[in-house]
Amino acid sequence: FAIDGQHRVEAIKQALERKPELGSEELSVIFVAHRTDEEGRTRTRRLFSTLNRYAKPVSKGEIVALDEDDAFAIVTRRLVEEFPLLRSGLEKGDVGFVRFAKTTPLPATDRMSLTSILALYDITEIVHIPFLDRAQRRRMKRLKHRRPSEQKLDTIFEEQALYWGLLKEHIPEYQELFSSRPEEQVAGKYRTLEGGHLMFRPAGQKAFARAVRIMMDRGAGMRDAVAALSSVPMALDASPWQYVLWNPSTKRINSKVSALLLESVFLYYVGQNPRRDSYDLLDEYRKVVGDPQAELPPVGLSG
Repeated sequence: FAIDGQHRVEAIKQALERKPELGSEELSVIFVAHRTDEEGRTRTRRLFSTLNRYAKPVSKGEIVALDEDDAFAIVTRRLVEEFPLLRSGLEKGDVGFVRFAKTTPLPATDRMSLTSILALYDITEIVHIPFLDRAQRRRMKRLKHRRPSEQKLDTIFEEQALYWGLLKEHIPEYQELFSSRPEEQVAGKYRTLEGGHLMFRPAGQKAFARAVRIMMDRGAGMRDAVAALSSVPMALDASPWQYVLWNPSTKRINSKVSALLLESVFLYYVGQNPRRDSYDLLDEYRKVVGDPQAELPPVGLSG
């Protein structure tokens, strides 16, 4: 259900914690009725999200949960509701591999989730929209504001299903995860206080997706791009990710690191140049790690 007045609801909850006797007071509320079929619910969600989008910006979480015009929000919901690998299982009361939260990063205490709903939304957009063709990128950005045809939504959904299927095929740790139940806590095995596996962190997942998209823009098929990039070193507590994406001192993901640097490191390992010709990867890498003599492994840039 779309709720208008979330801040008031939260204020009431906190007030009741401090002063339980307020629970006997009454408040007037308005229920906006709609047809109980899917068309009726869709219309109500669109009304709510459209009003809030243009009257007062809504959070990304509300867009993902409610927006009926944003193609990537629609597909993200379908992925957790229909796609076997990511299905939330909420209808049965199960816990899924996708965390429903207001933030993208996963808390250290979460040992069951592979990614967050907001990260899944970002990855869906990254994989679908080209980086290198600016005119096409601008046109496709309209998918966030104007609902496309059902056929187009199906195409995006199938593309994302293929992408996650290829990740499972080429990343052994994903094979282990998707062959388990969330309560077995395989995700916690690869997301540890020492860093763990890059592809169990939303920031790493998005960097990988950007590199895949860039390789696709350059003519590679999705299968070949995922296969090549899955061979890149993934340990966060070792080169090239230590002091770049992972801070071993604070034992936290470096949230301020440039997305361009992360994707460029991935591309470098498979012999690809950064997407920007003027980008000096080695210089930026040395700045971030704080060592003017630091070197990336000699894999060679072939363009």
